[in-house]
Amino acid sequence: MKMRQSLPSLLIYLPLFGILAGIPIELRAQAADKVSAAKDLESSYAEDLDLTKNEFKHETKAGAVFATGNTKSFLVDGASFTLYRIKRFENKWNLGAYFNRVSSSVANPGLVGTIANYIYGFYRLDYYFLPRTTVYVGGGGYVDEVKGIDLAGVGFVGVSHYFFREPKYSLNVSLGYDYTFEDRIFPNPDVSIHAVAFGLNYRHQFNDHVGFGQKIKLLENGGNGRDLRLFTDTELKLGMTKHLAIVLGFHTRFDNEPVPGFKKLDTISDVSLALTFGGDSAKTCP
Repeated sequence: MKMRQSLPSLLIYLPLFGILAGIPIELRAQAADKVSAAKDLESSYAEDLDLTKNEFKHETKAGAVFATGNTKSFLVDGASFTLYRIKRFENKWNLGAYFNRVSSSVANPGLVGTIANYIYGFYRLDYYFLPRTTVYVGGGGYVDEVKGIDLAGVGFVGVSHYFFREPKYSLNVSLGYDYTFEDRIFPNPDVSIHAVAFGLNYRHQFNDHVGFGQKIKLLENGGNGRDLRLFTDTELKLGMTKHLAIVLGFHTRFDNEPVPGFKKLDTISDVSLALTFGGDSAKTCP
């Protein structure tokens, strides 16, 4: 008799027992899904860059230049980019030269008919303490007759981070400190500039033959907020073979407080033939 009375009670509570018993199972399933998703994220994150291996890339290009701003000129240019990463240590070299035959000059009419040089060379060392984040240090120098600078030396340090780094596209930003010493044309005095530096580097590989790159560098003088400099490099790369490509470039160099007598903005348009090897040769270099 007691068994008959207790049976309906058990039937009433049985669904509740099932719900309560299912909660731990559901929680365990959700936890397992989260762990699996975390592992997938971690594995994809680590696949961005294999820090146990080395990497090498090189690109050399040469072509024709048309410049406007402080001078109107046309001639040739050449540049090279080299990346050599030894596990977590990444070495980069940027070298270039623009030789412009001047047809007109704003601040120095004596340059007309001559070759105005813009030559630069920089080295940068990055250390990957995370798969997408580095600390960097480097330096270099340049000669920029177009802007009235006989010789300049540069040193820099900072942090950079890849917000995404995929085979088809990547976005890297950096923030750091930049020191520049400029020996300017007579009678202008030498200057030392301590600046906060912000950089952005975006790359998009549309297919095996077409790639786009955009670099932006912004410098603000810490001792003079009006002394702002902006450099941009926009390039469209059209691959003809795995190692050979045509590069269409447009470069701007803006100085809000230039050497007295010179314009603030200079632009350079160039068409170059690029030879690339190492790494993914068909793709644009970082």
